[in-house]
Parts: sequence; structure tokens; C-alpha cells
Amino acid sequence: MSTAAPPDPAPPTKEATSIRAALLPEDLAEFDAGLRRVTNRASDARGATPPHDFIETWWRIAVFSLNPEAHRTARRQSEALLRGEAVPTVDAGTVLSRLLAPPPEHPHGEARARLRPADDDMTKATERELGGGE
Repeated sequence: MSTAAPPDPAPPTKEATSIRAALLPEDLAEFDAGLRRVTNRASDARGATPPHDFIETWWRIAVFSLNPEAHRTARRQSEALLRGEAVPTVDAGTVLSRLLAPPPEHPHGEARARLRPADDDMTKATERELGGGE
């Protein structure tokens, strides 16, 4: 008997409270501080809501946070790049061929599983190099 994988969590709405609820704990302080800044600016300008750019940026981060391992791996890799360290990469052609390859059996499940970092050998190698993996 095989058990079905749990459904992917629904993405947050583009409301500050929904976005905040989807963020990883390590992102909350930066989100809260930014929200206070843009809300104060909006209120000074007689606006009632945070600017669209702030909400859009953090919504994308919240959506990426639905896969905590991928989010943390990407953060570690970007921090390593900013320090000038070498980070293993995958060329765009390989990424596109993975994304565009038709799934063998299931129209969504298999394709989604193929994109999960935990199943990606490159990500596992990167994790090991950065000291966070197997």
C-alpha cells in the first residue's frame, strides 16, 4: 500500500498577515521592520496600505518559503556567492530541460517531485559543500 504525498500548501494571499504567516522564522524580524517602515511612509502620505512593491517582494519570499529546505539552501548559496565563494551551479539549459520534460505518469506530481531540491543531486552536493547536508 502506498501513501499519497500530502498536498502542497496553498500559497499565501497578498495580505501582510497571510505573507507573514508563511515566512520562515528567520525572516520575520526583517519583514516586520520593513512593514513598519513602509506603513509609516504610507501613513505619512495618507495611504492606508503598504506599497505594492513591498507586498509583492515579500509574497514571493513567502511562496518560496513553502519549501523551507529550498529556501534555506538558496540563502546559503547566495550568501556564499556574496562572500566570493565558488558555488556549484546548473546551466540554464539543464534547468529548462528539467522543467519542460513531460512527466512520465502523473501530469503534476512527478514533475513537481523532479523539482524538489531534496531529490536533486546537485543540491545535495551543495549542501555537503556548505556544511549543511549529509
